[in-house]
Amino acid sequence: MVNGAAMTRRVLFVSYVFPPMPAGGSVRTGQLARFLPERGWEVSVVTVACSPSMSVDAPAVEALPSTVQVHRAKGPNQLVATRGRPNVQSGWTGRLRRLAVGAASMAPVPDRQIGWYPAACRVGRRALATTSHDVVLASFGPATSAIVGARLARQAGLPFVLDYRDLWSDTPHDLYFSSWHRRRAAARERKCVQQAVRITCASEPMAEHLASQHSRAPAEVVAVPNGFDPAWASPHTRTPDGPLRLVYTGAVHRFQSVGRFLQGLRLAADRGLASGDLHVTFVGNLDPGVPRDLGVADFVTCESFKPHEEVRRILAKSDCALLIERPGYRGKFSYSAKTFDYAVTGMPVLALVEEDSNSAGLLRELDTATIVPPDNPDAIAKALLDLANGSGPSARAVNISESPLKDFNRRTLAARLAGVLDEARQVEPR
Repeated sequence: MVNGAAMTRRVLFVSYVFPPMPAGGSVRTGQLARFLPERGWEVSVVTVACSPSMSVDAPAVEALPSTVQVHRAKGPNQLVATRGRPNVQSGWTGRLRRLAVGAASMAPVPDRQIGWYPAACRVGRRALATTSHDVVLASFGPATSAIVGARLARQAGLPFVLDYRDLWSDTPHDLYFSSWHRRRAAARERKCVQQAVRITCASEPMAEHLASQHSRAPAEVVAVPNGFDPAWASPHTRTPDGPLRLVYTGAVHRFQSVGRFLQGLRLAADRGLASGDLHVTFVGNLDPGVPRDLGVADFVTCESFKPHEEVRRILAKSDCALLIERPGYRGKFSYSAKTFDYAVTGMPVLALVEEDSNSAGLLRELDTATIVPPDNPDAIAKALLDLANGSGPSARAVNISESPLKDFNRRTLAARLAGVLDEARQVEPR
């Protein structure tokens, strides 16, 4: 029996980032599609066909209900995409990669995924013609996802809902080659926002910002943050022997202070920390050359991407989790997806985040984290020595039906999104 719904509706969900793609946003979009049918909303997905060279999360696709229709459109980027593999930073490979990213940012198009646009529109039109839909939902980023969703909604005469996983044209990150490129992005964003009858986003502060930025009523902009899979809730215990096992799960990118963490690890080693005391595993895309160049290769293992369900087993075998957020934007406007993967286990967390960030507030309430400034290698070194000496936080039992976690259950968040879609369905398309 469908919970909270007398009849079934269907949403066309346009998201370039979707399982089995290895990305934090993929977990969000995949699990919303997984749980929406429980709230009376069947889901059709328009997404990209993943590259054969890409590490993939096949179990995340297998977890989707059979009623979820996934339509995959080929995109040129995916022929060469290497998501889930190490981003080599040094040598000719690293230089060529940086040149390619820089050249792509100079193009007068929304983003590198624009080559996916024609095929995505064709696949989306076919899905709309084959099955009746009530609403079109598009997840930003990339911007191409939002533009595809807006066009499909306009052509079908359906209400359009725009989901922000990140800020678009006014992101503080240096994503745009010039002020002209940023103005072009702002124009595209305004067009999509004007068409959207409702907006969802990754946090309450982001909702307030978007409502103000685009002169929208607060009720039209709803926070649907990242959250946790309720199946992950389980107590965590540390193994009594061997080095303390610290683990970081997920991608690292240029907006994080991974280098600062490794510098702190080097300082801790200079102050007496031995590789037999503490070992760090990065599961994702960290280039092994980075810790080697910083002189901490003996302390660090770099593993390739693992499916999200495998991450759960890796965390269960670890003693402490590592969270790294760049100061500023991320802490103010969002929660890292891995924050919830860590929090729901009750395991200790070394959180390299700002004191007033969203993630710090959540972990502080759970009393499971050591909060350390992300750009302070000396403070990081001290925290690592404390962890190795056993003076860090201990694992704690968490109750997902109580604050602060109860509002971040993916089932609860899917119900909130279903409510937004119910409202959108009653609004005349713009």
